[in-house]
Amino acid sequence: MFRNLTNRTLAAVLAATIAMTGFAAAPARAADSGDAAKIAAGLAALFIIGKALEDNDRDYVHRRHGGYNPNHNRYRNPHHARKNLPAKCRFVFNTRHGRVPMMGQNCLVKNYGKINHLPNHCRINVKTKKGLMRYGYKPHCLRNNGYRLVNY
Repeated sequence: MFRNLTNRTLAAVLAATIAMTGFAAAPARAADSGDAAKIAAGLAALFIIGKALEDNDRDYVHRRHGGYNPNHNRYRNPHHARKNLPAKCRFVFNTRHGRVPMMGQNCLVKNYGKINHLPNHCRINVKTKKGLMRYGYKPHCLRNNGYRLVNY
């Protein structure tokens, strides 16, 4: 509900709420010049707090763009991108010798395309418990040859 509200709007709503609770809690009495000064000081304090929050938010956004960005793909260079393999092609098959992780050959053909460039010594054939043959590549071997898994 509050995701679309800006900090300035939230600060204004907060200031109005705090100001109104002060009026509701005070008993009815005649106002004097000291009350006006207290109200003015309270509003000034809320304004200063709002400005400080706004400035703090600006600094955070500025630092964030200048620093580490986890969504930035540093391997966008076509020379490096050719060694990026789709992570969704990594499967684990149950065999009678245990669980075997592998990069599925059919998935790599569909999602990577350059399957002829993969090292032949990383190829593996696995027979599952159901008797089906699965063809692919050992992930550890591919990693040792400079390939990396990337979520596309």
